[in-house]
Amino acid sequence: MKIIAAGVGSAFATNGNWQSNYLLQLDEGKNMLFDCGGAALYSLCEQGYSHRNIDAVYVSHYHGDHIHGLEWLGFMRYFDPLCSSPELIFCAPLRSGLTRAFPGMDSIQGKVTSMNDYFDIKSLGKNEKFTYGGTEFQPVQVCHVFDGFTMVPCFGLLFQAGKETVFMTADTQANPNQLKDFYDMATVIIHDCEVLYTKGGQPLMSGVHAHYKQLCDLPAATKEKIWLTHYTDGAEEKVDPKADGFKGFVRKGQVFEF
Repeated sequence: MKIIAAGVGSAFATNGNWQSNYLLQLDEGKNMLFDCGGAALYSLCEQGYSHRNIDAVYVSHYHGDHIHGLEWLGFMRYFDPLCSSPELIFCAPLRSGLTRAFPGMDSIQGKVTSMNDYFDIKSLGKNEKFTYGGTEFQPVQVCHVFDGFTMVPCFGLLFQAGKETVFMTADTQANPNQLKDFYDMATVIIHDCEVLYTKGGQPLMSGVHAHYKQLCDLPAATKEKIWLTHYTDGAEEKVDPKADGFKGFVRKGQVFEF
């Protein structure tokens, strides 16, 4: 298995890191995207891939930097005679939003459409695993955003890659108690991380992403497994993750080969 970091930036990255899109190259020649944000077209093209290389997409949650690229992928696969419908895989709480076509996709010439016209929909039940390209994946719910009194669903992934157990958190707040079991299971962690500071050098925390300073408080044995992703523009100039015990920032184009 290979994991290619096509994009590693935050939702509002403008420095060329793109948004957080990862391409998983699996057995049987299958390629699965972990999220498909609005910059997926550009981030994948930069790594030498196109819509024809994407067989499936796993969606962690609704935010545009994780799903807006589905319009590009759906249209391109639909109208390309060499392509079939890619799988769209998500956990059941996301179903209502992901089975309705996006406004720009809800009709084509002569036809009213739904996402079922563009994708082979696979909705997962509570705690349900799925297998794709010979790899078994376990979704893990994380705490990202609260809508009033309700947690908006967001799901990372835990899976075996060769001899390594990989945990990709997706977007998550810093919740060391909630995530401890999954930190302990994993040998490689690709972790959401914002790196925002005031002009005075104080941490500026959005409250919906794990802040670098909060992650610095994790045990050394956990930090040494962590690669930081979804980070803010200029993060490399503000902090030194290797000096603080992390693996480092995931670099755009970096390849994890297992």
